[in-house]
Amino acid sequence: IRQAQQCLQLVVTDFLSTIPICYLGILIKVVAKFGFQEQDLNIALSAIGLLWNMTDYLFRMKEQEHQLKKVNDYLDPNEIYDSLTSIEELWMILYRKLSELTMDQRPAIRKSASSTLFTMITSHGQLLSTGAWSILIWQVLFPLFEQVEQFFYTASKEREQLQQQQLSKSLGAQDILMHHSRDTPEKQWAETYVMILAGVTRTVQVKKDFLAKLDDFPKVWNVLLTNIEKSALAKNPEIALAALKSFNDLVNVPINLAISPSSKKPLIPRDQQLWQQAWQVWLNIGNGCSRCPPERVIIIDRYDSNIPSQNFLTFFIDIFPNLINHIWSSDFIHNAKHFEQFSIIIERVLAVPIHSDMALFLIPTDVNLTLLQESAYKAMEFVCKNLKLELTKSSNASALLPICFKRLLVLVLYAINPPVFDCTEQIKKMPTNKQQSNGKNDSNVNFVPFSEKILRMTIGFYEDVVDNPAVIENGTLQIIIQILQVPLSMKYNCPSSTTWKLAIECFFRALKVGLIVARKHRNAFESMWTELAKTFDDFLFSKSLPPTDISIEELQRDEAIDCQAIELIRDDILPYANVLPETFITKILNILNRGSIYSCTTDNFIDIDSARRLREEFSKICFETLLKYSFINDSSSSNDNVVITRLALSSMLSRCKEILQKYAHDERLHGKCPLPRPRTAEMISVLKALSTLIGALKRAPKDSVEINIWNQLIALYPCLVECTTSPSPQICNAIKDTLHQYFSLLTPPPSVR
Repeated sequence: IRQAQQCLQLVVTDFLSTIPICYLGILIKVVAKFGFQEQDLNIALSAIGLLWNMTDYLFRMKEQEHQLKKVNDYLDPNEIYDSLTSIEELWMILYRKLSELTMDQRPAIRKSASSTLFTMITSHGQLLSTGAWSILIWQVLFPLFEQVEQFFYTASKEREQLQQQQLSKSLGAQDILMHHSRDTPEKQWAETYVMILAGVTRTVQVKKDFLAKLDDFPKVWNVLLTNIEKSALAKNPEIALAALKSFNDLVNVPINLAISPSSKKPLIPRDQQLWQQAWQVWLNIGNGCSRCPPERVIIIDRYDSNIPSQNFLTFFIDIFPNLINHIWSSDFIHNAKHFEQFSIIIERVLAVPIHSDMALFLIPTDVNLTLLQESAYKAMEFVCKNLKLELTKSSNASALLPICFKRLLVLVLYAINPPVFDCTEQIKKMPTNKQQSNGKNDSNVNFVPFSEKILRMTIGFYEDVVDNPAVIENGTLQIIIQILQVPLSMKYNCPSSTTWKLAIECFFRALKVGLIVARKHRNAFESMWTELAKTFDDFLFSKSLPPTDISIEELQRDEAIDCQAIELIRDDILPYANVLPETFITKILNILNRGSIYSCTTDNFIDIDSARRLREEFSKICFETLLKYSFINDSSSSNDNVVITRLALSSMLSRCKEILQKYAHDERLHGKCPLPRPRTAEMISVLKALSTLIGALKRAPKDSVEINIWNQLIALYPCLVECTTSPSPQICNAIKDTLHQYFSLLTPPPSVR
């Protein structure tokens, strides 16, 4: 055999031009026969190389095509196609023989033959007519893929020592050490499967412009996508990942077109249908890979896993921007269902458990995202950026805004409640119970940086589209407030302290722009005010206690954030009370009322460390804000401010009474021990405020103050008398000044008799 091969090699390399052209078909078959023989592997590999040499000769034979008319006389009648020219017949013989070699039982032969086959098609495929391409695809490539797929699924999963020994002898070696990824026939056929799938996909992608001329190209496209989908959902991780890479190659477009999908020209109906099929395949793969296994038991182990790896899921998400370019303007922005499907897949993919051998490498730090989270963020960011760009050109994309915000805000809550994989049964091959119990906490921390990054993007997006009619009519601001209410009410109970601090920052940003729009479109925001008041209340008076080891400086910084909330109420809400619901203003004033008295986290009145936990600055700004809207003067008695003044006066007097009564009670309990300095300062500020308030009420125009206010003011007199026994000279002086103001109030004014 070796001598015969050497002779044949000499003929093909040096004397090919002397062989009559009519015998070229026979020569190709003879060379291929040496590739099929199993006695010497090197001879078989050399035969494949000779076939490649013959392709160069056939390429140069195009000018002599008229001399090839007699080729068919020496071919098997079953190999002759009426629609092909003689030179195309020779090309088909080459392609068929290489495809047969690709199904050889020897992995090395399969690898060499498949590589040669697809390189040959890519390099010289332009010589074929549309009819020849149709035959190549339907009678060579797709049947080849089906047969290799069948070989893969029927191959043995056990390591065959005898087969390896036979292979070693054929190579003239004593023994061969084989890598664990190729030590079974199934793994070896998986490699061939991957090469065939990649080759067929690359062929369609590279020759797409030419193949599009085929009448049955939509069918070719559909079969290819079906094979890609089936391969991507295969249990073999190598095949699944290779299918995604092939899918990405198929849908990838030049970068200059991918920058702005909205700037692309509309697709013709046929192309639009093709890309919609590709989009549906992406959705099917996403639903399939994020679904719980049929056996309802998750196995996450290095070599035996029934769920996809993080690498696979990351690559899957990365396909989205390349794919969506093709259907963005024609379909995606006009159909909210597409974004709904996309976002649900993102949520489900993020919930897939991490393989045990990769867990240590994929858990992010406090500031870094995993590769999968980064891909999910970029996919969402891609949609938001292009949606914003689309809105500058037309209002077609407005319908997508409400659902976009809803799905983004779902991801925001992952910082509090991480996603749960869609499987109810236990997980096999997991670490010990101790590690499992810690795993839940780790999962919470893992999603914190991702959710916070999504939150920043969401609020930035809202600031850009706050005045869009679709955003206004669908209550987007109310939804944002409802979502942010969760971390704000939890406050110190959040898995990470950065979560609630970012949430309140974004809360302020959203209100700064949202309240302006809400005042202009009051009818669309009627149900929002209750949620807003509840959010303020839950945050400012959170049931969560600060950690015992928190520093005073940290407490002061947190108190400063609370003060910012009151400043927002003072500057952006109360000045516009005349256009806001009265019930909402009442709740806001109750919040100021509640905040204006010093509160302590302990019931022990002799706690010497209580001053550390008293929110002195917060109480001060609450009281000052309440006081600001309690004064009666000529300008504030106008119709615009009469509601806020009346409500603030009543709240102010109620709070003053509580402070006076509580101070007198606590002072008696303390005996000779003075109350904390903040309590004394609060008492003095209340007394001074009362003096100022009484003076303002007496100067107010007649009939501008309700009799209920006068009655509340007079009811404070006994409380003031109770405080006259205070040992503090500052408080006694302040009480004296306040009681002097009561001289003219010992009898009601004539206007209210």
